[in-house]
Amino acid sequence: MTENKNPEQSSGELLDLISRYTKVGKESKENPATASKTSAEGGNSTKNAGAKPSSPADSEVKVFTGVSGQGGKKAKPAADPVGSEPTRVSNIPVGKSAESEGISSPPLPHITVTEATEEHYTDQSEESGSTSRSAPEGGHFTDDGGNSVEDPMGAEEMYGDLHFTGSESADVKAAARARAKKAYKRAKRRNREKRPHGSLTVSLIKAFAYTAVVFLLSFFAAFGFSDLWPGIIPMANDMFAFVKSDTEIGVTLEEGMTTAEVATLLENNGVIDEQKVFKFYVKFRYMDSEELDGEDDLIGSVLDIASDFVKTMFFGEEIPEDKDVEYLPGNYTLSPSMNYDQIISTLTTVPYVREEVTVTVPEGYTVDQIIDLLCQNGIGRRENYVYAINHYPYKHEFVKLLDEQGYDERRIYRLEGYLYPDTYIFYKDYDEVDVINKMLNSFSARVWSEYYTTYKPVCEELGFTFDEMVTFASIVQAEGKDFADFECISQVFHNRFDSADFDKMESCATIQYVMEIERLRKQREEGIYEDRVDVLGAEHLAIDTPYNTYMYAGLPVGAICNPGLDAFDAALYPDMAAEVKEEFKLTKAYYFNSDLAGNVYYAQTPYQHSLNQQKAEKVNQQIANGTYVGDEE
Repeated sequence: MTENKNPEQSSGELLDLISRYTKVGKESKENPATASKTSAEGGNSTKNAGAKPSSPADSEVKVFTGVSGQGGKKAKPAADPVGSEPTRVSNIPVGKSAESEGISSPPLPHITVTEATEEHYTDQSEESGSTSRSAPEGGHFTDDGGNSVEDPMGAEEMYGDLHFTGSESADVKAAARARAKKAYKRAKRRNREKRPHGSLTVSLIKAFAYTAVVFLLSFFAAFGFSDLWPGIIPMANDMFAFVKSDTEIGVTLEEGMTTAEVATLLENNGVIDEQKVFKFYVKFRYMDSEELDGEDDLIGSVLDIASDFVKTMFFGEEIPEDKDVEYLPGNYTLSPSMNYDQIISTLTTVPYVREEVTVTVPEGYTVDQIIDLLCQNGIGRRENYVYAINHYPYKHEFVKLLDEQGYDERRIYRLEGYLYPDTYIFYKDYDEVDVINKMLNSFSARVWSEYYTTYKPVCEELGFTFDEMVTFASIVQAEGKDFADFECISQVFHNRFDSADFDKMESCATIQYVMEIERLRKQREEGIYEDRVDVLGAEHLAIDTPYNTYMYAGLPVGAICNPGLDAFDAALYPDMAAEVKEEFKLTKAYYFNSDLAGNVYYAQTPYQHSLNQQKAEKVNQQIANGTYVGDEE
């Protein structure tokens, strides 16, 4: 068989060449005069398509024409064109010659058109005169001897037995039909495999079945199945006690009980619902967590936890005794509303009981006395209280106001006067700041809450700031013993404030405050114990301190004690009772003094005041001698 000697020439180009020469042969038979012209035009057409004309052929290829498979006319034998060179299709660029490209062009075989004895399919239209492909690949060819040959693909393999007619034998046709039938079945099978299986009804049934299976599996996974699997939701509810009863249940743990025994005990008593889950939780929480600390292999850690879960839940693996949690024997009150952590903590930890202490702070106690009282009850340390009182930035409005307005740096305690005297319940482990904060809360509720509506108008009238009002109330508190005294003593101070003859308050309590602080300091730091000085002498009145109201005019630099509510009310709303005025023959009182029995004497003139001092000294002497029997008539 003659082969195409140009390997770069595609079968499409060859078929196009065959088509054009078939047309030339037909036209030369009908009109030899135009054959040469047609051949020349065909060469030009190929040239216009970008193919370079090649040299004349040295060999010959015989080609036959056939009848169209679509019922076209039977092709006529084409005469060998005379005097025309066939056009050779190649990949030489347009405008270039083979010689210029350095390519030695092989001779183009001479093409002879011959009539096909069998019908074959073609996409060439004789009427259109198109030069497109005239025969499919795998069509009929002839060799140098004129014998008909076929493309290795086999035309009958491509088109079946309907492609052949005439002299084909019955066996060949039967074989072709068998091959076609097999090809049809293969194609049908391929199409069936590509189509969705089954009808719409079958698809719906399958979808329903899949959905039902997924739903059932999800349901059993979530809510459990018999004793095989407790369910994710019940496990989570038991573990974290989301929705469980708050009934109190008493249980007793014996010495040396294991986690498995404790889990059984808790389940039998209704504290937990899933003992297997409890055992796994203990194992994971207290054993696996220690082993996994510091591991970098996250996947490995997860697999270890999953393995322990499966072993505990489905194979009943217990925690080794040497790694088990140590439970404390005893009687416990538990509840299903407790989560696993709370239950385990209760059963494994020595209970910590916060000890409560009730402390009563009397009215008129100083900061030093309050600190000593708290420390004696085991609440806090003194140095921490001093810091909490003098430096801690509390959030109360009156503390912020004090810090904003400022105060004398010689003030001993910043919050003296603000620690409201009351009965408090403290825990012994309270922080010192918490203790002071609790007292400030009480002050805020009792005093500061009344400031804007009750106290502020009077303070503005007297020219007092809120802190000065607290200081004044503390002096009233320190000088008297009850509300009646508070009102009368306050009236004396108000009379002095209103009189041009008195610029000093002359309160003994302000000097005693400083003396008492110093006495307690010596006792704490130096171990020197001295008695409290209740009656001041001239040497005491000469102590130079900003708290000495005998030496300095106006109020001292800070409060001298922590007054109660009665002292605040009396300080701003003084009143000298009529019976007191009558008893001491007063129209206005500018002096007062008291004895150790608590009796208060009032005077309007210095002479009356000296007589009252003599009365007080007599009572004090009787008390010292033990002969005091009560108030003299």
